[in-house]
Amino acid sequence: MRLHPEGVPSGGAMRRWTRRLARPRSTASPVELLTEVYSALMSAVVSLAMVLSLARLSGRGLPAAPPGATETVLPTAWVTVLLGPGLLAGVAGVMARLGPVALNPAQATWWLPLPTDRRSLLRGAALRWPGLGTLVGALLGAAVALSLGSSLAEGTLLTGAGAGAGAAAAAALSLAQARPAARRTGRLLSDGVVVAVPVLAVLVVVAGAPAPTVPTGMWAGAAASLAVAGALVALALARVGRVHDTDLRQRGAVTGEAMGALMGLDTRALGRALAESGRRTARRRSVGLGRLAAVPRRWRPAAALVTADLLLLVTGAAAYAAALAGVEGARRAQTSPVLDALLPISERHVRRWRLLLPAALMVLWMLAVLGVAAARLPGGPAAGWLVLAVLGGPAWAAAALRGAYRELPDWSAPLVHTPMGAVPPGLSAVVAKGPDLALLGAVPLAVALITGGVGVVLLGAQLGVTVLAMVLATRLPPSTS
Repeated sequence: MRLHPEGVPSGGAMRRWTRRLARPRSTASPVELLTEVYSALMSAVVSLAMVLSLARLSGRGLPAAPPGATETVLPTAWVTVLLGPGLLAGVAGVMARLGPVALNPAQATWWLPLPTDRRSLLRGAALRWPGLGTLVGALLGAAVALSLGSSLAEGTLLTGAGAGAGAAAAAALSLAQARPAARRTGRLLSDGVVVAVPVLAVLVVVAGAPAPTVPTGMWAGAAASLAVAGALVALALARVGRVHDTDLRQRGAVTGEAMGALMGLDTRALGRALAESGRRTARRRSVGLGRLAAVPRRWRPAAALVTADLLLLVTGAAAYAAALAGVEGARRAQTSPVLDALLPISERHVRRWRLLLPAALMVLWMLAVLGVAAARLPGGPAAGWLVLAVLGGPAWAAAALRGAYRELPDWSAPLVHTPMGAVPPGLSAVVAKGPDLALLGAVPLAVALITGGVGVVLLGAQLGVTVLAMVLATRLPPSTS
């Protein structure tokens, strides 16, 4: 074991010593390890081939519009060009929420109290996300190059630029981790880029921008991207020791929770893990609701419930995000049923009142979207599209509420072995609760967009679908009904 001049082991020596002691205790055989590696490589190769193939097809564009056509469409090459930075920003947002530098509970318990060099001890954790960012950035750069129909040299430069951008983003977030304000800024910037992608797509369509091409002087951009990435990674490795122990433990706990939710296909728990800000919370006084005294006594529990859901909307910016925030109270109540049990109204009425706020939000969102569609599509009077929005919005809200109240998988039952690993029985039915109503509610809207018109029969079908969705969303499970 390599020792420092003071006689204590180095951080790298402690990491190697831990791996050497853990290896004999592994229960996996070499054949199982080879199978796992083979499956992972095959999945990666197939996914890579699909992404690059779709990117190359998008670069060929759509057939030319017939003479006299007035429809404005987004050139297919722009789809990949805009999605590339958006996906990279999404990965950066996940990095900011999970660390990037983190230690699992066992590592934090045994390593952090050691009187060893912190930089070499955390080197592996500090290089994990920059390496992943390099791979993701290179893949997205190659996809953009194929969509633009670039040559081999230009594709290589775009791939290098993407790899540098991914590594630079991860290293910058590692540098910002030691300062909470800087980490929050990086998180907001990543989320802002993701939100800006559809806005830029709309601007491209409105402005009628031509298909994108490879910019000139790409070699300088690729060289600058790789140089900045190398400098930021070196600086992040030099300053990784400044990350506080508490933050390493918190980020490791969040990473473990997110991985557990991902393996269990529990999107609700995954959302809670990624929404964890890591900020120190202080006990605060409850918000005063004295204005509810003006509400009649029999309506005060329902008004308090709707008001509590309304207060959660401060975290929502876009309409759909606001709708999800509108059912955040339902998601928390599913985790802690006592929140609903404290209200002096029945559980069925609680679910009905929790549907009110997301339904109103989705109606406003549908009115905005279908109002634009009514102005562009020659499908009869605009009133039909607006009525469709009013009738269809509650169906999407019911889907969100049904997903918020879905039961957890039963991990105590015998597991079902699949090529993707062991899963509990009935997992697909649990995961489908919520999206099933969303698909059902979208059928009339899809028919209207395909046919370009809204008729009385379609509005009647939308009304029936919405009523069915609301009934299913507010229905109690057999164990509590």
